[in-house]
Amino acid sequence: MKIAIIEDDIGDLFGLLEVLKAEGHEVLALVPCNRLRLQKEGNDFKYVETLEEICSMVNEFGPDKVLLDHSLDMPYKGDEVAYKLGIERSKLIGTSSSFTQSYCDKRFGAKSHLGHRDFAKFELLKIVA
Repeated sequence: MKIAIIEDDIGDLFGLLEVLKAEGHEVLALVPCNRLRLQKEGNDFKYVETLEEICSMVNEFGPDKVLLDHSLDMPYKGDEVAYKLGIERSKLIGTSSSFTQSYCDKRFGAKSHLGHRDFAKFELLKIVA
């Protein structure tokens, strides 16, 4: 399955990446960031600054599912990204723990537990299936 991740927290992003890649998913990971970049970008993820960059890269990738954080540290939030992407709601999975993300079909709020809780890994894989 092709899965796009839009997440501004590098630690959470790596947790999501590790679980999804270990299960054989093809992943596009984007980090919205317009400030100091503490982690060098590599093959696993790309920094993006604009909403247009996100939409272009995600639409070119053609994901089956999109994991989308709401609280992006940018002038835009997850709901704006979802709207601009124009992807059907059934493909959107919200990953914010503090927002309901009603614009997404499903929600995974345990991303910060992926490194040390097996239930979180199981729940993520169940949601993306």
